[in-house]
Amino acid sequence: MAWNTFYFGKENPSLKRRLMVHGMILTMAGAPFAIWVDFAPTKETFISASIVALLPVMFTLARMCFNIEKLMKHYQVVHQSRINKILGFASIPVIVFIFCWLSFVYSFPAVYTIFFGSGYSISAKFEKVDSSSRRSCNYKIKGELLTDLLPSFICIDQAQYESSSNHFTLIGKQSLLGIVYREVQQKANQAAKADITTLQ
Repeated sequence: MAWNTFYFGKENPSLKRRLMVHGMILTMAGAPFAIWVDFAPTKETFISASIVALLPVMFTLARMCFNIEKLMKHYQVVHQSRINKILGFASIPVIVFIFCWLSFVYSFPAVYTIFFGSGYSISAKFEKVDSSSRRSCNYKIKGELLTDLLPSFICIDQAQYESSSNHFTLIGKQSLLGIVYREVQQKANQAAKADITTLQ
C-alpha cells in the first residue's frame, strides 16, 4: 500500500496538503523524542524555535476563525454544552503549540546535532539526587550545565551515585543549535581521590 493511499485513501490531495499532513505527523511523532534525548539548546535556538512554533498556532487559529460556522455545525460539536465547546476549541491551539514547541526547540535540533555535530566533552561537579520514580530513573545528576535540558537532569547508574566523587565527565556532540549529552563517565581516579579525602 502506497503512503498516499494509506493517508488519503482514494483522494488525490494537492502537494500543499500532502506537505501539511506529513509535516504534522512528523512534528507529532518527534515531540516525545524531546523528553527522551538529553539536549541543551542554545539561547538563540530556544528563542528562534519558540517563535517558529507560534506560526502553526497562528495558522490553526486562522483556519478555525474562517471555518467557525462549519465547525459549529459538525455533528460532534452540535450536541456539546457551551463550556465543552469553549474548552475544546481553546485546547486545540494549546496542543498544537506544545507539540510544535517540543519538536522545534528540542527534537529536530537534537537530531541535527546527533548527525552533524562535532565531538564534545566537559568535566564538572554535579549534584547527585536519589529519587525513586516509575516515570524516570532513580539516580540522577543536576547542575547549572543541565538547566536547559528537558527535564533538567541526566540519569546515572547506582555505582556512580554511590561513589564519593561528585565530578563527572559528560560526553556528546555539539553544533550551532546546541549540545546532545550521550554518555556520563566518572573516571576511576576521580572516585579514588574522593574516597581518600573522605578517609582522611
